[in-house]
Amino acid sequence: FVMGIATSGTTPFVHGALARARECGAHTGFLLCTSPTPELLKAHDVVIAPLVGPEVVTGSTRMKAGTATKMVLNTITTAAMVMTGKVFGNLMVDLQATCEKLEDRSERILMTILEVDRSGATALLEAAGGRVKIALVMERRRVGVAEAEGLLEEAGTSIDGIDAVLVRIDGDSSATLDWSLLAFSTTAYDEDRRKTILQALEEGTPDTLCRLHASLGEWFAHAVRDVCAAAGVESEELAAIGSHGQTVWHTPPNDVLRGATLQLGDAATLAERTGAPVVSDFRSRDVAAGGQGAPLAPWLDQLLFTAVDRQRAIQNLGGMANVTWLPPTGSSEPVIAFDTGPGVALIDGAVRRASGGALPYDQDGAMALRGKVDESLLTGLLDDAYFRVPPPKSRAGSISGGCCLIGWRRA
Repeated sequence: FVMGIATSGTTPFVHGALARARECGAHTGFLLCTSPTPELLKAHDVVIAPLVGPEVVTGSTRMKAGTATKMVLNTITTAAMVMTGKVFGNLMVDLQATCEKLEDRSERILMTILEVDRSGATALLEAAGGRVKIALVMERRRVGVAEAEGLLEEAGTSIDGIDAVLVRIDGDSSATLDWSLLAFSTTAYDEDRRKTILQALEEGTPDTLCRLHASLGEWFAHAVRDVCAAAGVESEELAAIGSHGQTVWHTPPNDVLRGATLQLGDAATLAERTGAPVVSDFRSRDVAAGGQGAPLAPWLDQLLFTAVDRQRAIQNLGGMANVTWLPPTGSSEPVIAFDTGPGVALIDGAVRRASGGALPYDQDGAMALRGKVDESLLTGLLDDAYFRVPPPKSRAGSISGGCCLIGWRRA
């Protein structure tokens, strides 16, 4: 996301830089202190325009416009710190004590939150290597440094593992389709693999992404061999392997640019290790054909769930949730499908936080059943601009849901 700042709204190099950013696929915003033109509103994803009126000194923006711009930018950065988990209440906790001034501030923060004395705060900070967030988790959960790091990491991601299913399919058309489930397995990512994925996502360097791409291919191959072994089938006997891959980022198309999507997991490695043909990168082909790249389930939903005498809506709660609307069998109406918004990426994250990391998900919806709807919070969430966009549409983003969750909890 690239934000342009021009208090008059007319500075040529700002408009030029934002135009180039959009050409490169970035979302853009504009901050100005005069009424935005219709063209400017149409060109950008976000336009912020605090109207300040005439300046004290004509020709200078140092007073009203300068002050308003600084307030807006401070508001944005403060909100970003809150949404990315850098604060606790109104205290900055994503803090590294690297000098005497920061050591004193860090100890005072720990004393305030944990209600410990100065010596206790000093000892905690030293044990945590000067990291306030780690010290807080260590004391609150009574755990060591490594476990505290793991709990914080777990709270901010929806990277769970690899699902593999072995299906026998007979028939050569929708009318003759017959299928049966032979085996299913889930291979959870261990801590080392989760850290490998998170490191690649956070660093985003060619080397880390390339290595992750190859590693995922190896992990997928293990999952295939495991599910085949559970059914007594050799992987070389498979007619084909369908591999979605690990989503790294997804950007839906807009009025200016085509969509783009990136899933990692080397299909060549998967084919080499299993001896079976591999079909992969489904989202990329859909995006290349002009689609949203998500959701991918509508064709299968239509094949399995269409009814003769009624319409149906199939709601899927994945990391991102999506719905498929199915007309009755034989209808000339098209199938409609689109992402409805965040799904279990936020639900699972909420459960981990509510249980202090003890529960990875809400089994059978037991926690949800005990809760009550917060109508004001729900109204605020449903006011998101995404819900006013007509389908087809898909949610942009990465595999991590931690930032959204933190923002939701503090709304």
